[in-house]
Amino acid sequence: MSNTKSSNQIFTIAERLEHGTFSVAESKSLAGVSNTKFYNDAKRGLIKIYKRGNSSFTRGPDLKIYMGFVDCPEQRGRKKKLFEVVE
Repeated sequence: MSNTKSSNQIFTIAERLEHGTFSVAESKSLAGVSNTKFYNDAKRGLIKIYKRGNSSFTRGPDLKIYMGFVDCPEQRGRKKKLFEVVE
């Protein structure tokens, strides 16, 4: 038996929230917010959206903060930006 992981390894959502990425559609679904709210929150700097080619994604650790799984003083009341918006 080999100790290497197979190329079709399935990661749990918890593992992806810790170290992985999520598509924007997955992020909105997990956070339970609408398309408009998600993009407005991104514009306000509450969640960072990254681009990879034509795809947009969020990092798992950022999504954990956005969803409130991590106590982040900057997130309380959602009045302060977590990320700078670069235009």
